[in-house]
Amino acid sequence: MWTAIWVVVALLLAFALAYVLRKSRTDQASMQQQLSAAVQQAAHQATEGAKAAERSASGAATSVVQKVRNAVDVSAHQLREYLRDPAHDSVVMFHAPWCGNCTAMQPAYEKYGKGAGDKVHVLRLNCDQYPDAAEAFGIEGFPTIKLFGQGREKAEYQGDRTPGSLLAFASGH
Repeated sequence: MWTAIWVVVALLLAFALAYVLRKSRTDQASMQQQLSAAVQQAAHQATEGAKAAERSASGAATSVVQKVRNAVDVSAHQLREYLRDPAHDSVVMFHAPWCGNCTAMQPAYEKYGKGAGDKVHVLRLNCDQYPDAAEAFGIEGFPTIKLFGQGREKAEYQGDRTPGSLLAFASGH
């Protein structure tokens, strides 16, 4: 009788071990798929970054500077290129995607960008993506809007969050 009990216990342990091994292989395969996808995404991002750096080095960034007609999201590198443009001032909104005031300000800023025409570059920098740039420009809260001209900061916007106020700000400095 004890032999039969030991056989049943051994069989139960064998089934439990087989289940655990099968489950761990399934989890391992899932982790391998996730890791493979992450590696592919990182490789794609690295390739895109290299292409962007190559375009920037070849002067493609300056052609982008000439095409701005609306509010444009820019990288930290692109922002520096725009700020070097001696022919145009730049109005920059430093923002964060989680900021409620930034989200509320977006429609007025977009409308301002459409109305600004060729007078100024109307740009946005996501400070969550480019925290070093935010620190370099002294950004302490969101949204912060600054006017730049001839390579330096001219003024920080403190007015109403309306397209007309933004237009008056940029043209008044």
